[in-house]
Amino acid sequence: RVNAQNKVYPSQEKTGTFADTFLWRIVKKADGSILLVNKSTTQAATVASTADGTTVNTGSDYAWTLQLQKTDTGTEGINILAAGGKNGWYTNPASFATIVLKPGSWGGSVWIFEKTATPVGIVTPSHRKATDEKIYDLTGRTPQRSSHGVRISSEGEKTIR
Repeated sequence: RVNAQNKVYPSQEKTGTFADTFLWRIVKKADGSILLVNKSTTQAATVASTADGTTVNTGSDYAWTLQLQKTDTGTEGINILAAGGKNGWYTNPASFATIVLKPGSWGGSVWIFEKTATPVGIVTPSHRKATDEKIYDLTGRTPQRSSHGVRISSEGEKTIR
């Protein structure tokens, strides 16, 4: 959940209707890292440092990584790891008022992502540029633009012209 100071803090929703501050959208980047964007603030989760104890806030984009982890307490889930992969999101409301970075192997460092019926964003499909795609005829040659026949794209799409 995100508070008015843009700090990410632990909270539990039991009613099944989630306030927007509880909801996060995962955006996968081309390099395999992810952005975590809060629905309420539309800001990404970020940290100023990857050091142990750093508070997770919202603000600028940050490249997080996800990793399946079994912790020292035997819990299995997903780690949300900061750059370098050592420290990740950790929650222990009895000790910390906010989400902080702690070693990924610690018990409160794993998360379970649950899909909700509440939309958190619209995913826009990526489009290939026409220049990225090569077209071939059945003989494997590049056909003239005006010629007719079966065409096969470098992506495997078949069309008849």
